[in-house]
Amino acid sequence: MKILKLTISILIACIAIFGLQNCKKEHYPEAPVCFQEEVLPIMVSNCTQSGCHNSFDKTKGLDLSNYEGILRGVKKGNYHSSELYTVLVNEFGDIMPPKPYSPLSDEQIKTIARWIDEGAKDIQGCGPACDTTQANFAANVFPIIETFCNGCHGTKPPQGGISLATYADIKPFVNNGSLLGSIKFESGYSPMPKNGSKISQCKIDIIEKWIKDGAQNN
Repeated sequence: MKILKLTISILIACIAIFGLQNCKKEHYPEAPVCFQEEVLPIMVSNCTQSGCHNSFDKTKGLDLSNYEGILRGVKKGNYHSSELYTVLVNEFGDIMPPKPYSPLSDEQIKTIARWIDEGAKDIQGCGPACDTTQANFAANVFPIIETFCNGCHGTKPPQGGISLATYADIKPFVNNGSLLGSIKFESGYSPMPKNGSKISQCKIDIIEKWIKDGAQNN
């Protein structure tokens, strides 16, 4: 009887230990991909450059600056059969976006694939809570610019000859007021993202606070 009790105790302990070890973050269900905050910025920044799939040029009849246009290349629930996905990973032809623009990162492609598999829903207003108290360049400002601007302005050569790939590249456009004027869609400045919607007020406020605080490389 004592041996049986000891065996059961050891078994329970093992279950508890291994159960805790296996209860990792990746085992929790992920939040649905947010179209507005995650997918649309990738498409606008990387696919709507001048002469490409924007609302003015509509190359090959495609406007990828909005949900309806993006959905034309999607088979909901099946990313493998979706043209939007296959042109990003094409092993036997031209990958989009075309050269000289950089291809999407693996993480961006995974985001699009997961969004399609989840049903390619037009989920809006699902981003993280806005915190305008934090306005450091590396942690808060550059990720916004990288997401919304550097599909065009982080490549070589950059669109319009304007590079925003580094702090040193960005600072002159802070100094002359064009960075803030462009993202706020102010008169006299070229609205950015070009051919896209204005970025959220929260993101504008973060960049504006960083500029007011001295636009440091922090």
